[in-house]
Amino acid sequence: MRRALLVSVAVMAQYLLVPQPATGEHGEDRGNLRKRTILTLVGGVGVVVVLVLIAVLVTRATTGERRPASPSDGRDFTSVSTGTEHTCGLKSDGVVVCWDSFGRATWQGRDFVSVTAGWAHACGFKSDRSLVCWGNDGQGRTTPPRGGLVSASAGANFTCGLTGDDTVVCWGANVYGQAAPPDGEFVSVIAGGHHACALRADGTISCWGRDGSGQATPPEGIFSSVGAGAEHTCAVKRDGSLACWGADGHGQATPPDGEFVSVSAGAEHTCGVTTGGRVACWGATAYADDAPGGDRFVAVSAGVRHTCALKDNGDITCWGEGQ
Repeated sequence: MRRALLVSVAVMAQYLLVPQPATGEHGEDRGNLRKRTILTLVGGVGVVVVLVLIAVLVTRATTGERRPASPSDGRDFTSVSTGTEHTCGLKSDGVVVCWDSFGRATWQGRDFVSVTAGWAHACGFKSDRSLVCWGNDGQGRTTPPRGGLVSASAGANFTCGLTGDDTVVCWGANVYGQAAPPDGEFVSVIAGGHHACALRADGTISCWGRDGSGQATPPEGIFSSVGAGAEHTCAVKRDGSLACWGADGHGQATPPDGEFVSVSAGAEHTCGVTTGGRVACWGATAYADDAPGGDRFVAVSAGVRHTCALKDNGDITCWGEGQ
């Protein structure tokens, strides 16, 4: 459709902008011919401008350049997790709803206690503690090991989980070693683009997988939580301050001052919830500048090009692009 429209613009421009020879029986003089040519040019340029604007709008509509949508029923949620162009949320009655960038439900299930969205897949624990995954199963990312898991985190093309004996297991793509966690006991795990990080009981962090930008090389320190993005990682220290490492081309690894209770790393931006319930975002302005204000938030999830946050009343609000 875009190609046909652009071709039409080119044909119309050529027809309108090239002066046509005078062929009238009475023979117009040069002055009248010049005036008519100028009017034709002005009118033709106007038509071309309108058609080009239409072409731009059509291109944006068909290439995913759109505002993200909150779920059509955006109330009564207890958690939210963002992916690439989808988001999933858990309601208080145990229903998991996933939606696209138009707010349309793309997947729904019942009897869940948690949910995590990867770049093209998602996983959730049922009330019987079984783990169910859906979406793109490339490299086996939606085929978890049987039993023994107590939490899970979905990354780009792999998934990691914490077992009942506090060890970490991962499955899916392993090109960069992202599905090969280290030995040891951990209290939580988070999967990012092509790396993952886990928090130990003593507050130290271990990361593995792709480390091209230093995203899998955590600093020393004592932390309370960690968030892994595409090529950067951020963590909350015990005193509420933030530390980030890895790619920082858009400022996504340069956190603001303040006290935070949680942090979530996306692709080129990062967001966190402050101790006062405010959402603060930094990094790529296209995705980080529209953080909502005036409400109290309890959780935030930064996706690849969009972000969703959970209010203290159970409502979800989203902003950015390509949800």
